Formats: sequence, C-alpha cells, structure tokens
Amino acid sequence: MNDQTSQKAKRAERSDKGLFMTMMGVFFLLFAIAPAYWAFYNFGEYRQTADFIRQLNEKSKTDATPGERQERGERISSSSARAERYGLEMLLSGAGGAVLFGIALLFFRKAWRSRNRKNFYENIDPRTIPIPPNRIEVSYQKLYDILFALIFFFFGGMLLLIIYQNFTSRFIKPADAIIRSLIFAVPIILLLSVICYLMIRAKRNALKFFDASGIKRGDGRIFAWNEFCGTVTQTAFNQRTQRKYIWRVELVFANGESAWLIPNRIKNYDEVFNYVASLPPAVLRN
Repeated sequence: MNDQTSQKAKRAERSDKGLFMTMMGVFFLLFAIAPAYWAFYNFGEYRQTADFIRQLNEKSKTDATPGERQERGERISSSSARAERYGLEMLLSGAGGAVLFGIALLFFRKAWRSRNRKNFYENIDPRTIPIPPNRIEVSYQKLYDILFALIFFFFGGMLLLIIYQNFTSRFIKPADAIIRSLIFAVPIILLLSVICYLMIRAKRNALKFFDASGIKRGDGRIFAWNEFCGTVTQTAFNQRTQRKYIWRVELVFANGESAWLIPNRIKNYDEVFNYVASLPPAVLRN
C-alpha cells in the first residue's frame, strides 16, 4: 500500500490538464447547439400553432353553419396534434441540450479548479548538465500558423454569414434573430478563443535556443542552467497505429516553469533532439 501511495505521489500532474478540461467543455458545448436550436425552433412552431388554435376556437363561438363548424373542429384537432408534437420535441431536445450544457459546465468547473497548477521537481547537480559549446537555435514550421489562420477565417466567416442571414430575413423576428445568432455565436467565439489561446500559449512556452548560459523561451524569458531540473516527456496514444508517441518534451526549472519542444513542429529535429537526449530526466518532488 505504501509503495502504491509513493508511486502516486511521484506521478506528475499534467500541466495542461486545465486546458484539456476547457477544450472538452467547448466540445460538449458545441454538441449542445443542435438540440438547443431544435428546441428553440419547436418552441416557435408550438407558439404559432397554439395562437392559431386559439383563433379557431374564438371563431367557433360565432354563428356558423354546421359544415363550417365541422371543418373548424377538424382543423383544431389536427392543429392540436401538431402542437403536442412540437411541444414534445421541444421538451426532449431542450432536455438533451441542457444535459450537454451541464456536462460542459462540469468540465469548465474542473478546468477552473486546476488552473495555475505547477509541478515542482528535485534540483540536480549542474555538473551533470552537458552545456552546449555553441548556440542551438530551434527552427519551427509555419504550417500550424497557416492552419490556424484558415480555421479562424472559416469559422469567423461562417458566423458573420449566419448573423447576416438572421437579421436580413423577412421571416425572422428581431428577437428571434438575436437568439439564433447567440446560439451559434457563443460556441464559435469560445472555440476560436480556445484555439487562439492554444497558439499563443504554445508560442510563449516554445523553446527558442540553447546556449552556454541557459535557454530562452518564446515569451523572452531566459532560464539559467543552475535552475534546470531535467526533462519531462509527455506521451499520447495513437488509436490508429495503437502506439504511444512523444508529443511534447518539457525542460523544467526550479520555479515550476518549463519550456516546450513539440517534435512535429521542429524543422531541425535531429540537431535539437540529439542534444536534448543527453539531458537528465526530471524527478518529481514529493
């Protein structure tokens, strides 16, 4: 039992756990759009059908021939059945949207609780660190910046188109146009905000270069080798190949800060990781 407790204590918590929870929250929030919109649509149809039934009932009180009364009765019966269907679909889709929205809130709550958590590691002897004789620059690919720009313009353009169609349609009331626009706008803006935050965060934490004095990070901060605590390798599992792969290597320091190396974004991979392989691994502080 003690050994198991010790192993759990030495397991590093993912530094981006809060970010992962936020992304999952956005994911479920996006899935809540469809049932929420369908509930809103059925609510409008239910309201219109109920108004139509009320008008027919008011006309039935006036003098009319037996044939007209029978016709109105049949229309009231069919409209009532349609109103019940709209009401049922409104309740079911609304309940589904509420459940998905509630799950999203749970993920956002976990993300908020795990914010600003850092892992601290044992100090290591600076003499065990192989100091690079020359500066090693880390060169990054531009592909991900291009993909981010394409995603931003795609979702941003789609959002503007939806808002334009809602407010220019002659068949949509201004109040309904506002609600429909918000249903689509909030998740899309949230998704773009998360993607933007991911890109900025990765650039700020990305390692720029090694030299004899230490390392420099993307946000301009410089960390000396006497603060270095080792490397931490983050792995993920590829469902298609059924294999683990390295998706990030972190150089961690005594103050809980770290600098990142993401293998599939680095042009001079061999030069950088031949040196990183010589650095000692980090040991989590109890």
